[in-house]
Amino acid sequence: MNSVVVVGNVGAEPEIRATSNGAKVASFRIAVNRGFGDSKKTSWFNVTAWRALADQAENLHKGDRLHLSGYLQSRDWEDKSGVKRTTVEIVAQAFEIQPKRDDEKPKQSPEPDSQIDDDSVPF
Repeated sequence: MNSVVVVGNVGAEPEIRATSNGAKVASFRIAVNRGFGDSKKTSWFNVTAWRALADQAENLHKGDRLHLSGYLQSRDWEDKSGVKRTTVEIVAQAFEIQPKRDDEKPKQSPEPDSQIDDDSVPF
């Protein structure tokens, strides 16, 4: 099974274009962090989104936090000097913009002076 799920940040404004037969395609990069503190590393992945997802990708902006699922695809190509290259990218099947940490509402904690009456607990 070829399936990948990542949560990361959009690295730049998506590039939206159409193929010769009119299919819409969006390309963008996503930065995925792993590790903590001094051992924190960032991996960059190229993402391709087709048709309806390409339409949704038009609403993405640099820095948006995404939960993205899709599959890996490799492509072979030659650079200008004739050297064969291979690219691995994520082909998006679904994504959702996640709230940024600054936008998240803090969780409500109970009032410090609120007490639970033992007689009101049903067990």
